Amino acid sequence: MGYTAQTFGPNLALGSNWFNWGFYAAGPQPAGATSVNSDGSIAISGIENDNYGATIASAQPESVGWSGEAFGGGGYFEATLSFTGQNTFYYPNGGPAFWMLDIEHLSQGPYNINWPGAPAGCIDFFEVDNMEFDASVANGYQNGIATWYGSSNGSCPNGATSNPNTQIPGVTGGVLVPAGTDLSQPHKYGALWVPATGSGDTTTTKGYLKFYFDDVQVGSTFTWNYYDPTMTATYPAFPPVNGTSAMSGMDYRHMTMILGTGTAQPMTVYDVSVWQQSNANNLVVMP
Repeated sequence: MGYTAQTFGPNLALGSNWFNWGFYAAGPQPAGATSVNSDGSIAISGIENDNYGATIASAQPESVGWSGEAFGGGGYFEATLSFTGQNTFYYPNGGPAFWMLDIEHLSQGPYNINWPGAPAGCIDFFEVDNMEFDASVANGYQNGIATWYGSSNGSCPNGATSNPNTQIPGVTGGVLVPAGTDLSQPHKYGALWVPATGSGDTTTTKGYLKFYFDDVQVGSTFTWNYYDPTMTATYPAFPPVNGTSAMSGMDYRHMTMILGTGTAQPMTVYDVSVWQQSNANNLVVMP
């Protein structure tokens, strides 16, 4: 896909390209949430200011707005991680996780995230789970997408669309890695995001997401059609629908990377990289 420019990483620097999670008014991270190892890797203890697997992110809230980096226009996102405490029970705090949210929603900032053509307050936002170990099996984890939508004023329904692929019964987007995989050793988790192309409401090439474990694709490819959100007359009606419009809006958003874990599964982050065609479509706000 021409994603040959490394626009982020691989080095980790707390306070520079990684920041303590503070969105959604979470407040400061408690002492001991993170530490830096002698080799430059970051240890994440699972002690968090939230309960959904967010300790550090590539962006942070400011008193007005946000700072950091969010990624637009597609890319390949990869983290090398290890964790202990691998088990078959449900992992607290979502378990070890490498995931993304769009900064337009996350920052609660001055961005228009209203569904095109829908009544005011009908918003949607995008979550991409590159890896989330909450699958209740020792060699499986959740990945995929969720398009959250709804309103606080009752003008439209609330809900989510999500990746229908599953290899693990009852786990949305559940995938398996080889049995006996030692997750206390470093492994690579990747996500390839390729935007759709087209004109108006005509799709030339579908957009898609693919996910990888140690450079091998896991699960199925999730696709969506092209839509131009400026053409509200032909844009799909709210709410989003899987396979058509569920992810089309993501192609116009900018994704923030997030890392976290549970207290029973301390995690080590060795490196995180992003490859894109260029950084032209990214948003960068200096702290």
